[in-house]
Amino acid sequence: MSLYQKYRPKKFKDVLSQEVVLKTLTNAINQKQINHAYVFAGPKGVGKTTIAKIFAKAVNCNNFDNDVCNQCEACKIIDNHTSVDVVELDAASNNGVDDIRNILDSTKFLPNALKYKVYIIDEAHMLTNGAWNALLKTLEEPPMYVIFVFATTEMHKLPATIISRCQCFEFHRLSDQEISSLIMKVCNEQSIKITEQATKLIVSLAKGSARDALSILDQVSLFSNNNINETVINKVFGLIINDKKINLINNLINNNVHDIIKFLDEIELNGVNFSQLTFELANVFLDKLIYNQTNDASLLKTMSIDELNQFNLSNEQLINVINECQKAYNKIKLSEDPRFDFNVLIFSMINLINSLSKKTNSNFDKNKKNETKVNVTNINSEKKLNEIKIEPISSQSLLKDEELTPPQFDVNSFTSISKVYFKEVNFDKKHNDNQKKETKQVETADKSSKSTIAWTNEVDKLIIQTIKNTSIEKIKEAKKFYKQIVERFSNEKNFSIFKLAKQIALASNNAMILVYEDANDALIMNKRYLDGDIQKFIVKVTQKLYYVLCATPEQLSDYIKRSKETTDPIYKSEPDTEALQISLDKADRLAQIAYRLLKDNKS
Repeated sequence: MSLYQKYRPKKFKDVLSQEVVLKTLTNAINQKQINHAYVFAGPKGVGKTTIAKIFAKAVNCNNFDNDVCNQCEACKIIDNHTSVDVVELDAASNNGVDDIRNILDSTKFLPNALKYKVYIIDEAHMLTNGAWNALLKTLEEPPMYVIFVFATTEMHKLPATIISRCQCFEFHRLSDQEISSLIMKVCNEQSIKITEQATKLIVSLAKGSARDALSILDQVSLFSNNNINETVINKVFGLIINDKKINLINNLINNNVHDIIKFLDEIELNGVNFSQLTFELANVFLDKLIYNQTNDASLLKTMSIDELNQFNLSNEQLINVINECQKAYNKIKLSEDPRFDFNVLIFSMINLINSLSKKTNSNFDKNKKNETKVNVTNINSEKKLNEIKIEPISSQSLLKDEELTPPQFDVNSFTSISKVYFKEVNFDKKHNDNQKKETKQVETADKSSKSTIAWTNEVDKLIIQTIKNTSIEKIKEAKKFYKQIVERFSNEKNFSIFKLAKQIALASNNAMILVYEDANDALIMNKRYLDGDIQKFIVKVTQKLYYVLCATPEQLSDYIKRSKETTDPIYKSEPDTEALQISLDKADRLAQIAYRLLKDNKS
């Protein structure tokens, strides 16, 4: 007997998850309000047919007490499949009018040995229109002793006239934790040795289906003589390890087509499942996107932080390649030549990544090209920015304690700041919900208003003042502030974008300049900070009024050029913190008003 048959639940209490369905059915039996027809809809392997069989026992059990007894005569004959009053029909192979008429003929007679006749029709969406029409009259005026249960994975294919006459339940996939607990329970009882990584891999392959999880476990345990590890599962199901997936992704980023084709030839010979590989790549990209947005390792499902840090893609690139994988998955799964369709997917992703890289001019990737860095040497409070020396060298990792590394700048190519802010900001429609909402507000409410122009001019002035008053000591101090801010307030909702900063570029006594890859992120952070949303958190760390200003490398390059050209004395002074105090006071007043309103509403 296979494991999924051996461990099929016999009682309601043994069923994993589906609490809403179980409680509703139990209450219906206890209160004697049993419906004449039910629809159990949901993914495969989540308990639809199993619960239907237990329900057939429950309505006929002589000792029902919130669950079946499995001891009475009714329970025993149903378990032994010897009752003529409980009928199971596979609609995939018995879907015609004649098959349904046979059932309808039997409903005319009273139950032989039980209280109710129960008809369980599996894969109900496979019934023909003629079969449904034949059922319609009986469902509308059923005998008191007849119950129909329709189990289906595609509820949308059931006629609306049928659904309206049934009580419908939506079954959901089992959680990873539930599947994992089931696997460990079975392995302990069957003396199967299994590693933690192998368990996680089976959970991933099962996709929320208990039946699939046990079928996979059964197969790999037979292959490995009850000693299961990750290598065994990869070999049986044609999977590839994470290191090879990361290598494939880096080859995509670096456009190494030759290496990709050689790798695909190799894994094809080993029997890789290309549709499963597509699914896994999509999940790797999704993990990277989630971590970029949240910085929360507990949300990762397929990769560790160290593994994700081995490749670099922007959020926009990640969203686009995930969409490509999603579109290609079913096509590859049903294809007669999955390798061909996977090749098409590979070239589509390469094209997307390269086109988006050119569009955003990302300066923090791993392309190993010569870059420039601003070397700040011997700067003190009296020495100004014209002492900065520019020389080419490869990029360094960000925010290291041993060396300060302002970002790469190309001072020969710059765009006016107003153009960068208002014409070249790409408001990504596929960003996360909070950022999308904030971006839309900035774009629609402020873009053309006089207040926005004044606000942008203020940012220009503050950044140039900071550049002119920067010093090595203040950069070191700003780095400490930044680390303390992230550590203390990383869970605050307003800090999701704050943590995306790639580097502290420059700093003065009253301000620091953060570098962002995405101009959109920099725009939102500047607007949010000057509006007073997060200043109160910064003050708690810095113990003084302090600006946090944001720009992309291209924008900062332009600011540096402008700071060297301008002679206006207003730019020589430190950034004025009076405006910060005003916005902080305003934020405090708004908070007090909100508190009073909430208090009044509660009373």
